[in-house]
Amino acid sequence: MATRSAPVLIIGAGVAGLSAAVELTKAGFTDVTVLEAMDRPGGRVHSIAALGMENLELGATWLHGNKDNPLYNLAEQSNLLEATEPQTPLAGDKFYTEQGEQVDPDFVLDFWSKLDDITDQAYKGGPRDGSKTFKSVGEFVDFNFRTELLNSHDTESMTNLKTSMLSWYKKFATIDNGCNSLDDISLSEMSKYKELEGEANVSVAKGYGTLVQVLVDMLPLHCIQYNKPVKVVHWNRDSTELPVHVQCEDGTTYLAHHVIVTVSLGYLKQNHSTLFEPPLPQLKIDAINSLGFGTVDKIFLKFKNPPFEEQFSCIQLFWNKLSDEKEVPVQMWYKQITGFHTIEGRPELLYAWIGGEAAKYMESLSNSEVGKVCTQILRQFTKRDIPDDVEVICSTWHTNPYICGSYTNVPVGCKAEASDVLAEPLPGGAKGYVKEKALQVQFAGEATITPFITTTHGAFISGKREAARLVDLYDVKMQ
Repeated sequence: MATRSAPVLIIGAGVAGLSAAVELTKAGFTDVTVLEAMDRPGGRVHSIAALGMENLELGATWLHGNKDNPLYNLAEQSNLLEATEPQTPLAGDKFYTEQGEQVDPDFVLDFWSKLDDITDQAYKGGPRDGSKTFKSVGEFVDFNFRTELLNSHDTESMTNLKTSMLSWYKKFATIDNGCNSLDDISLSEMSKYKELEGEANVSVAKGYGTLVQVLVDMLPLHCIQYNKPVKVVHWNRDSTELPVHVQCEDGTTYLAHHVIVTVSLGYLKQNHSTLFEPPLPQLKIDAINSLGFGTVDKIFLKFKNPPFEEQFSCIQLFWNKLSDEKEVPVQMWYKQITGFHTIEGRPELLYAWIGGEAAKYMESLSNSEVGKVCTQILRQFTKRDIPDDVEVICSTWHTNPYICGSYTNVPVGCKAEASDVLAEPLPGGAKGYVKEKALQVQFAGEATITPFITTTHGAFISGKREAARLVDLYDVKMQ
């Protein structure tokens, strides 16, 4: 196998960084070092043993699409997936109003399907006939809700129920899009996202962390250096044979020909001005600033005994309509909880999703405070005697100083191609440079791949993309 001793540094041992490291190693690069700020690999993939579970997923939960998905293929080849993915029918959900009234599931599912039709059109970029223009996904969904799903003969109570259901549905969509509100998301850019075919949500039966470990095990021993937060990347140093100097917070300095930066967009937003010397070009800074990066968290509850006797997949919550849905005080963070989901075979466990500014505020609370609020919500909506004695674990992606949120979105006024700008290497290809001084700073991660932002397979593919740039530069034969 051909070898290449050109020193390559990779900042971040998330899926993108590990993917790049594995590809370079396979291609014969013998001097690859991954610098990871935390004490573990995986980045926004974080499976932990807690609450009696071997693999509690605090971060990424699913593989999206099982056709032409290289990360799914790797999981399947590594025997990490269940033979058949159990599907819980939506009829297994229970739907409650804030007044504790149960809503007919058939009515909800029919309404849900109609909202799906509207959002499907939104995700294709909205109307094509030019009859009306909309800036945001939220604006488009609200208009079609008013014109297609509200009827003049609806009673006031029916109108209120439909409005509550719309609010519930939109909160789900903010989780999918990693945003605070659908009003923030550009309608025209949604069509540039590519959804892979096949099963939309495939869980990794043995834990997402095991898939990360598969990648780690493909690397040489000590390739990954943990607890190595990077302070500054010095690049374009003409006076030295090795043009990239990476200085860590602990004072260690690494010299390299190339560095692949795989930190999150959230981290770049907060730190790009001090992370790079010289500073990044203005076009790249503009791309970082224009893209959105939201927070999505999970709340896990473990009761001493199952809080409900009957079987269901989720308790869905239809909160009363607020006078101004766009200006909900963060102290009312709990109103962003859409429902409490069960975990198969573990009736004593429930978990909830929460996103946006509400998730950020939730992270400032203690686990006990979050638990008391959640049990109160369950009592209020179900009219059951739910005990306060509960163990709680919450993810904290926003306050993690090395992540600073969850995943990328394309807000109103931004072009999806900003991800392509972010992905452009510095100072560019080999033209005008010797090999060792081309591609000094490269970028990978879910924020850098326009059709697959937000996804782990996007991160995985972006890492392979950046490795391929170096392989092509050195004409190293891929194995």
